[in-house]
Amino acid sequence: MASTLGRKAYEEFVCFGEPDEYPKSTEEVVIELRSRGFDASIPSLNYMIRQQTVSPDRQGGRNYKWYPKDIDLAAQDFEERQLYTPTSICNMVLGIDAEQYHRALRDAMDEVREEFGEVVVPANSVPDWFIMHVHPPRMGNDGHVSFSLCDDMRARLKAQKPLAKGIKPLITSSKKKGKKS
Repeated sequence: MASTLGRKAYEEFVCFGEPDEYPKSTEEVVIELRSRGFDASIPSLNYMIRQQTVSPDRQGGRNYKWYPKDIDLAAQDFEERQLYTPTSICNMVLGIDAEQYHRALRDAMDEVREEFGEVVVPANSVPDWFIMHVHPPRMGNDGHVSFSLCDDMRARLKAQKPLAKGIKPLITSSKKKGKKS
């Protein structure tokens, strides 16, 4: 059970199965690492560079070009120092695997998208729309979560559905972008 996302899971759940664009700036690396569950910040990454824990290429001046190998080294250092986001800590406490959490959330979003249409439902997952049901580890089974749509969001989506009739979506759902079940 991992409370954070590895590279493959990050690409599957956060990037909708598409490879991310590299090289990244330090600011973009912070966003990726935080999405994966690590408590990254620009100062912490700059500290890793000064300590030679990571060695991203220079982009001219003070800017760095971060590639996946550099980002994964930083993730490994955060893992070793146990520097996690509150979501990752919550996963640890509840005994939930981060991949299972994201898979369940994506599946819940897909169900909402099927019910109300792609025009009114964003492509990215929105945890705030759902009630998370936690099934803690017990009797030798791993913990897991499931999601159900909040009543207030259901009412909003029902109101928006007729307004979207005849409008074609700009972005296809995660199922059409290579979702793996």
